[in-house]
Amino acid sequence: MKKIFFIIILLYWNIAYSQPLNRNDSIRKLLDMYQYPLALELINKQLEINSNDVSLHLLKGNALKGLLKYSDAIHAYETTLSIDSGNNAALIETANVYKLLGDYNKSLGYLVKANKLRANNISIKVEIANTLFFLENFDEAKNIYLNLYTIDTSKTFLLRNIARCYDRLNNNDSTIYYLEKSLKNNASDYQSIVRLCNLYIKMKSYQKGIDITELYKKYETSNQKINSMNAYLYLLNKNYEEAVNRFNKCIKDNDTSGFVQKFTGISYFNSENYDTAKIYLEKAFAKDSTDAQTSHFLGIVCSLANFPELGIQYLNTLALRFN
Repeated sequence: MKKIFFIIILLYWNIAYSQPLNRNDSIRKLLDMYQYPLALELINKQLEINSNDVSLHLLKGNALKGLLKYSDAIHAYETTLSIDSGNNAALIETANVYKLLGDYNKSLGYLVKANKLRANNISIKVEIANTLFFLENFDEAKNIYLNLYTIDTSKTFLLRNIARCYDRLNNNDSTIYYLEKSLKNNASDYQSIVRLCNLYIKMKSYQKGIDITELYKKYETSNQKINSMNAYLYLLNKNYEEAVNRFNKCIKDNDTSGFVQKFTGISYFNSENYDTAKIYLEKAFAKDSTDAQTSHFLGIVCSLANFPELGIQYLNTLALRFN
């Protein structure tokens, strides 16, 4: 702590007695150390000497953004732009602050201006596409991602973004194509695997889902989402014994979610182990008594496990929900 305090004092001394360029460098160091109030104080003192210093107004915006004073930060960036309309950093920072405020239309406007100044900058184009996606302009966002990927196929992160756009455009075939292509480059992208599995489930291509989750599990064995998805796919593929084994492994690894409890019970039900199915389905029911599927299976399981009156209660609960 004393060392950090000494560094801050040293930086303050440097700012007071060094040349303007070095003073700005020292302010940047304060910002890098998250010393926003001190940096802002020093910036304001320097602006009293030179109110048209573009770099100081930009640094002031950064300090205010660090202090979460977003409206003031925007004002500082716009002051920068009033002095230097072609200041790319100020345009991008203003866009970032508007994005933090959730005003994607204004953010997009500043990004478009920045893109005109730096037409070959891929980072700006990606940010424009990302912002268009937030604005639900999925088709235009997709076209930008596709164009960027065509220009440079080494930017494989774009494949996932392309797939995300096709997904929101309800084009399942193209979504699957680009997700599969993305996973060839990054087999550890579990979010893409989960989305791809959901699409395989929709198309009843359960074995494909099993294959990609098994491949992922070779690299990572502790991801609960993938492990439960893997077990669920075995259930859907009617390999009930393996589904039971996989779900029990999930429970052993401390995944006691309602999803796992319910489908462990359903797996046991399909394996005709009704007593054990009842145990897990009741645990799932305790977590969510409004789940119609759980109530349905519980009613049947209780009847088959010689608890007919209890089974009727669960089925009545289901019937009342639809009346």
